[in-house]
Amino acid sequence: MREGILSDIYDFFNGDEEPEELEEAPVGDPAEEDTPAPASTAGAPTTAPPVVHVSSRPDDSPALAFVPFVEFDAGPMDLLDRAGHDPQARAALVGLINQVLHVEAPEEAERLGKIVCRCLNFGRISPDRVAQVLSFVPKAQVTKDKIGRFVWHADQDPSTWGQHRTSAGEADRKSHEIPVAEYTNALVDLVSKDPPIPRADANRTVAAFFGFQKLARLIAANLETAVSAAIKAGAVRQAGEDLHPAD
Repeated sequence: MREGILSDIYDFFNGDEEPEELEEAPVGDPAEEDTPAPASTAGAPTTAPPVVHVSSRPDDSPALAFVPFVEFDAGPMDLLDRAGHDPQARAALVGLINQVLHVEAPEEAERLGKIVCRCLNFGRISPDRVAQVLSFVPKAQVTKDKIGRFVWHADQDPSTWGQHRTSAGEADRKSHEIPVAEYTNALVDLVSKDPPIPRADANRTVAAFFGFQKLARLIAANLETAVSAAIKAGAVRQAGEDLHPAD
């Protein structure tokens, strides 16, 4: 029953509509070019961090803590170019991508590309480099929703994924780096535990769960997109001014 509902919601979120281009102001992203990372990153660990596979948690405990990937020195910049023709370099790059996805998937596509590039010692990262990283991700692992494009680990099924990941204190991700499905799962969980939630308070309630202290314009826009989509998809039920569990 639960999987059927999640599948219906997934189908609703992943139609042919292009996501709106909504982003918070970039942090530390000046004019972009391929440059080595500053020398201050040289002390980064040279071995991969332990893998945390978020998709292995039980469905009856959907709320998890979001744990950001710990970036490390994964090799020289030219590994990305060599991956196009060198099988060994390709295997190393794909392995790095999968390490990030094991920890953070579902992962906003640009975020994934930039993390991989920083591990390869890029300083300023151009959109072309992000696209180059993403070209090594199977298309079957990429979905889009009303907020953006997201990459899933091969072990995850977007149509049945029922989790949501909270941030302790401040947000670890920008609002456009969280898929609509994850906002929806959080809203469903919050409504089921403490019904009803006033519709007027829903955006702020969900935002606080993900660590957003203030609803700046673009954060508020993404939250409104996600909460409205959850209501239209039938994930929660609106009766008058309040939101109730769908059941």
